[in-house]
Amino acid sequence: MITKFYSKIFFLQFAILIFFSSCDEMSSVPNKNAISFSSKPIDSTSGPNYYSVLNNDDESKTLFQYNEMQNPNGKTRGWQGCPTIGIKDDKIFVAWYAGETGELPGNYIVLSTSDDMGQTWTPNRLRIVPSDESLRMIDPSLWNDKFNNLNLSWTKTLGVWDYGAGGLWKVKIKDANNEIKITKPVRLFNGVMNVKPTPLGDDSSKMIFPVSAWNLGVFDVKGNYILSKDYNGAYIYNGYYDGIDELVVPSSFSKINLNNSIRSYDEHMIVSVDENYLICMLRTSDGIYSTKSFDGGQKWETPVKFNDLGPTTSSRFFFGKLKSGNLLFVLNNSLTRNKLTAFLSVDNGITWKYKLLLDSREVSYPDVTQNNEGEICVVYDRSRPYYGEILFLKFTEQDIINGNSDKLIPRIVNKLK
Repeated sequence: MITKFYSKIFFLQFAILIFFSSCDEMSSVPNKNAISFSSKPIDSTSGPNYYSVLNNDDESKTLFQYNEMQNPNGKTRGWQGCPTIGIKDDKIFVAWYAGETGELPGNYIVLSTSDDMGQTWTPNRLRIVPSDESLRMIDPSLWNDKFNNLNLSWTKTLGVWDYGAGGLWKVKIKDANNEIKITKPVRLFNGVMNVKPTPLGDDSSKMIFPVSAWNLGVFDVKGNYILSKDYNGAYIYNGYYDGIDELVVPSSFSKINLNNSIRSYDEHMIVSVDENYLICMLRTSDGIYSTKSFDGGQKWETPVKFNDLGPTTSSRFFFGKLKSGNLLFVLNNSLTRNKLTAFLSVDNGITWKYKLLLDSREVSYPDVTQNNEGEICVVYDRSRPYYGEILFLKFTEQDIINGNSDKLIPRIVNKLK
């Protein structure tokens, strides 16, 4: 049962939902190219910017394990997938979640790193493990903030699923002299976000958080959690930076009205084309759907089937803006989870002239970042309960334009033994 601890959290979040629904802050000038980084953050000796080799956190009910080769509780790892990728100080970080047999209580998050841009990988640099086996730690996401801090966020859930009540938690993470250090976990909001948020503003001073909610509710006076269909759908939270502690705090939201008959896991991703023009892609049971906003995210058009690239399936994809300003789409270009393909648009999504087949096998769940040289770094998974491979690819925009797949060599970050 979810403890009464979350009561104040939920009342706060729903106060936010009720009283800050206008999304007025979304209308600032967007960064037309890559995320813009401000001056270096302050490494303090306390507070939210304090990095340490943290071993546990009572508030989030999390254990942090470093360079530990044996699986949690001595159990066999028989399932892993849903990876994410980020870069900090020329080091690649890749995280995913794993478990004994599948998506069950006890799931935990695993982190590996590469010092040579993906040629070789060091396993088990960090594990994020629930302190109670009735919990799951799932759906990690790596993303950079305006100060170029690398953030690692994840969802905590009670049992197999608690409708997002456990909330989204995040730490800042770095590798300091070959030692992984993190900040204290911070709870951001209710719901799920297993994609990267989108920076807004000419100095990336705001963030859009794509949040999925399923019947989120409130606690009654006796501490019982009451589900509510009023909070069910694909939401957009608008976050800002607190000038003191640099935390990203959700302040308002809008909602995309997707037909419930095709609603799946949402996993929506957003690109800011200009000050007011935003494009959002959503995962549905009928493949990928698209919607647009022309007022900075306050209102969204009715989503329509996205047919521009041919067949798509119900699986997470990557949709984002590259450092060049061009748009990148990485998806399963099929009705099933195979033919992972990268598409490039040089005209803000009006056309998608260039494509590159990345992997024709049964693979899924791509995530993307770029290194300082502008190379596109992609991570994805293959056959989670069988091969259990976490795979990495690196290529350039010119490779997509040339359409030459011959030089692509997927490298194994990790696999089930």
